Amino acid sequence: MQPLRSIEADPRVMAAPAPEGGPVRLTSGHLHYADQARYLVSRGGEVAAYAMADDALLNRFEVPSSTRGWPWVELANRVIRRGVHHALPYRDGWLACFDRSLGLFDAAGGLRAMSPLVGKRPLRICRRGELLLYGEYQSNPERRPVRVMVSSDGERWEELLRLGGVRHVHSVIWDPFDEGYLICTGDDDHECRIYRLSADLKDLELLLWGSQEARAIAVVPTATHLLFGTDTPLETNRLRAWDRRTGRIEELAEVDGSVFWGCDGPRGALFSTACEPSTVNTARQASLYQVDAALNVTRLATFAKDPVPMKLGQYGQLRLPFTEGAPPRVLFSTFAVRPHAHVHEHRPGV
Repeated sequence: MQPLRSIEADPRVMAAPAPEGGPVRLTSGHLHYADQARYLVSRGGEVAAYAMADDALLNRFEVPSSTRGWPWVELANRVIRRGVHHALPYRDGWLACFDRSLGLFDAAGGLRAMSPLVGKRPLRICRRGELLLYGEYQSNPERRPVRVMVSSDGERWEELLRLGGVRHVHSVIWDPFDEGYLICTGDDDHECRIYRLSADLKDLELLLWGSQEARAIAVVPTATHLLFGTDTPLETNRLRAWDRRTGRIEELAEVDGSVFWGCDGPRGALFSTACEPSTVNTARQASLYQVDAALNVTRLATFAKDPVPMKLGQYGQLRLPFTEGAPPRVLFSTFAVRPHAHVHEHRPGV
């Protein structure tokens, strides 16, 4: 176990600006998933799969959600926090998290099963093969123990474990290099932790804890490091690298806000920031960053927050997909920034 107390680099290092290149708008909607062959986008209650090679429509299905009438009810959906939160391929069909439910769909889009969520809505759903996990996420002012849920079929969910002394679970992430799961929690200093759960779901250990420097949602494992960004409105946020061999933390770059999203990309790990209320991180924008194999950080794109107040219309974000492997394209979708709810690709040299 290693409490985070000191940083191994210049605390004022900043990400380099992007070289020639920029975002290209592909379609409207919210991006949820990407692999080598396809990506998934939702609009209202519809989820559509597109070919990675040429953006051709491959499939679509509808969730039994109240979010009908895209785009006319999109602002209302933002305010009441409804809609499709996550969607990914599962077995021979699809899994979707929408409103306060999890739905399992067959290949043709028929609903097989629905399950109520534990908590409000998870920030991540982790899938490894047929095993699914997510962590309980809600306000939890009384600080009761929070649950990690597991399912082996997408229909029947059960409590895997309870974590005490934390507010909520930010994410559960599979680490293919260490063959284990990473569980990130928050929010106060002593509640900020990154656990490692063994692949057989039996052994739990603390990797990092003890301050806002361990408050993370997005972690991208590599063969040599755990790359992550901090998620705090109380301090300047940074991208960091935890060395698997030495256990030391290297600071890579300051970023312009809390890091909400992270995934693998074709030329390195991708992270994106959010525009949230803060007296420290005051930039009214959300940005996309890339960390290459040499741990160099480049800012690829920045979008300004839209005029809808954050308390009503949610924080400005650049949402990255759940990925399997490294997709061949850098895809993201905009949320509560200008323009809202569009899928973009960052193309070098554009």
